[in-house]
Amino acid sequence: MDNVSAQIEYMPGFQGFNKEMCRSMVASVDHNLTGLVEKPEFMDLWQRAKAYKMIFLKYDVDQSGFFKANEFREALKASGYNVSNKLFNALVHRYEDPDTELMRFEDFMLCCVRLKNVFETVAAQPKTQDGAPMFNEEDYLRCSVYI
Repeated sequence: MDNVSAQIEYMPGFQGFNKEMCRSMVASVDHNLTGLVEKPEFMDLWQRAKAYKMIFLKYDVDQSGFFKANEFREALKASGYNVSNKLFNALVHRYEDPDTELMRFEDFMLCCVRLKNVFETVAAQPKTQDGAPMFNEEDYLRCSVYI
């Protein structure tokens, strides 16, 4: 993860990836739940990190190194995540700094990594006749804990 962090360090305001971010990044590509990242998984992770960086730079309109809520919404859409207003508000409250109401790159990337995990988990679940995902307790807990 240090190589990934080093390649992104010149981002405005970037402070590096903390342990929780690294764990979530590993979980985002660790489909066999080993806690390890193999080369193909790392390459997928590397491509995603570069894509998130490019999206962040594009939608950080004022080049401040931080997102305002409106920039964040557009960046989420560009990342492939069209979320409801209710979910968007929850994401803003979870990932922006409450004092400044701004979001750093690391927080944007963590949000995207976790959204990827959750959307993939939901998509992989068996569905009811009307298409709603069916979760058993084990699936729900795994999804909640290992993201």
